Amino acid sequence: MKKFLLTGAVLFALALQLPAQSRFSLRLYPQIAFGAYNDIRCPNNEEGTRLSLPNDLNRTSTAVFAPRAELEFAYKRHHVMFAAVFVRENFTGRASEPVRFNNTLFDTGSTIDALYRFDTYRLSYRYGLVDRPKFRFELGATVLLRDAMVAMTGGGASSAFTNLGVVPLISYYIGWYPLPALSVYSYGDGLVSKYGRAEDIFAGVKYDVHPNIGVLAGYRLIEGGSDVKSVYTFALYHFLSLGLEIRF
Repeated sequence: MKKFLLTGAVLFALALQLPAQSRFSLRLYPQIAFGAYNDIRCPNNEEGTRLSLPNDLNRTSTAVFAPRAELEFAYKRHHVMFAAVFVRENFTGRASEPVRFNNTLFDTGSTIDALYRFDTYRLSYRYGLVDRPKFRFELGATVLLRDAMVAMTGGGASSAFTNLGVVPLISYYIGWYPLPALSVYSYGDGLVSKYGRAEDIFAGVKYDVHPNIGVLAGYRLIEGGSDVKSVYTFALYHFLSLGLEIRF
């Protein structure tokens, strides 16, 4: 988060030197996330136990706070965006059978506390293929930095598996503007490969309450994971996204 704020400050200073046709948009989403499935196996072989965190354990809360921030720079048909999103969810439950996780054994009957963390940082570039007064379509690419962790503690044992990686994705934006102050739009990025998949999709509306301020509301989906030798992990989260956009 500190790196994000520092990046925003630097970009704001640079904005003073940019051409008049350019602009920055800062979007803040105090999101609420609702988890669906969340499966883990580490390592991804017979030495690891396949677990459904919400089913084999239990969620400690129905919804979790998952803030998101986006900083976008636009110049003519060029759009560059930096985004950061932070997801953390806790689980707890009693093991009905031995659980082997990350080369650590949790005995039958142990009360296991698990933490799932999935933080992502995205740098995207999109080009406006269609740029009309009432319709816009952009296409481009995203570089995603994934900082994920699953940690388990219980029965005198504890272990944590961390996963830091970079993933290339395809990025898009499609928007319809039926009124000068109203936007109906969807954007996101995603990609599927033999090693896993990742999708981050938003659909919603924006209403401008001021020439430089808009309020946002919509639905977001984040889904994906990895299926590699070291770990099998796939999760799906639904987001209620309410936010604020400031343009400068």
